[in-house]
Amino acid sequence: YLECLTDNINRTVANIRSIFSKSGGSLSTNGSLSFIFDQKGVFTINQSAIETKKMADIELQLIDGGAEEIEKTDEGYLIYTAFEDFGNMQKTLDDLEIEVQLSELQRIPTSTVSIDLESAKKIINMIDKFEEDDDINTLFHNMELTDELAEELNK
Repeated sequence: YLECLTDNINRTVANIRSIFSKSGGSLSTNGSLSFIFDQKGVFTINQSAIETKKMADIELQLIDGGAEEIEKTDEGYLIYTAFEDFGNMQKTLDDLEIEVQLSELQRIPTSTVSIDLESAKKIINMIDKFEEDDDINTLFHNMELTDELAEELNK
């Protein structure tokens, strides 16, 4: 799933179509794959932003603000909200005086697809080409990143 921002839609579509064609893929109609993803708000919070508060003490307030999931990471927390609760969560975090490292809307796949290593390499190569295009803002996929694939890509 590609999100683009362009001043020349014909150029952007031609570039995307070219990358797909050279990689053995094809361009589908606008929005035809939206059902594969849920659009979510994602807030990244450093551990230091929560140090003065205990997560257990503010968790209910975050849920009231729209948090669907709160995930602990090595660096801090990821808070996931429904698309429509993005603004509510921003306000809740502001009210709680919690500094947000990053807040963004992401498309989270509803399921992932496992593919063979050779196909995965081709897709990763195609993703790299898309990321080089200045008109493409964000790219989302539902390919399962297995340990074998991660190991191969880190070589």
